[in-house]
Amino acid sequence: MPTHVSWNAVKTTSSRSGWKLREKPLNYVDAPLLTWQMQKGNFTGKFTPAFNQALANTHKDIISAARIPIEKNNGPILLVSAKEDEIWPSYSMSNDIMAQLNKVNSPHSYKHIALKGGHYSFSLDTQNQVGKFLKDTLVSTCQ
Repeated sequence: MPTHVSWNAVKTTSSRSGWKLREKPLNYVDAPLLTWQMQKGNFTGKFTPAFNQALANTHKDIISAARIPIEKNNGPILLVSAKEDEIWPSYSMSNDIMAQLNKVNSPHSYKHIALKGGHYSFSLDTQNQVGKFLKDTLVSTCQ
């Protein structure tokens, strides 16, 4: 499930970048790993409120610096998100990515498949949609 920004290394309790480019840590939004919202998710299975809170509480300059520069991508983009994602807000983050691609009028094919269910609602229908996108956008260029 997509994100429009880089996050800290979420499998640790430290606040450090989860990604590097040419050995340099990328800017990131700090996921609230030790907050009540995140810890509550360990019991409810719903972590999305913690990520939404992090995005809402982070200064726009930090979000801008951590934004993944999707417009620099040199190929088709397929996003699969969940409207009721319980892990993180993949649907709204995918919408942000689509807005950026529309804003720059990306010359490459791009599509957003928004699943009606939760984070793990990927189905055979979704698999078929992914296969069609790959066939329509990549097969002819790879032969």
